[in-house]
Amino acid sequence: MTSTSCTPVLYQAILGSNHLRFTAPPQGASSTTPWIVLEDLLILLKLNRSQRQTMLRNCQNGPFSSQFRTVALAGDVVTLCSAVSSREIFHSFRDAGMGNQASEDFFHRASVRAMKTYLAPLPPEERVSRILKAFTEQDDLEPSR
Repeated sequence: MTSTSCTPVLYQAILGSNHLRFTAPPQGASSTTPWIVLEDLLILLKLNRSQRQTMLRNCQNGPFSSQFRTVALAGDVVTLCSAVSSREIFHSFRDAGMGNQASEDFFHRASVRAMKTYLAPLPPEERVSRILKAFTEQDDLEPSR
């Protein structure tokens, strides 16, 4: 699915030459957590260009395609990935021996800060509701139909 409107960056974290950009959930997504620019995550995992292209294609066309959206972001067209899927992708590559402790720490710190930024303008009771829902989103992850 492609969005025609420009999606604003909610939070950006920088580690050396790597950065991770987060956005609010794209229009039509049922997620209660920020989404991440998948290309940024794949670069952090040190995938080469060919590997990144293959991964993007597989994510956009695979059984979990509902967890990915192609959007305009700050003059670029990028693929967004739900927080749940980004964690699964990151941990799968980590378990396969890719990435390192510094990138893992960076990923987790950035994810927490993005969530705090996303929740900050909400009233306290809505924050609690969204945090609790975020814990159940991983259980709800099913292949797209």
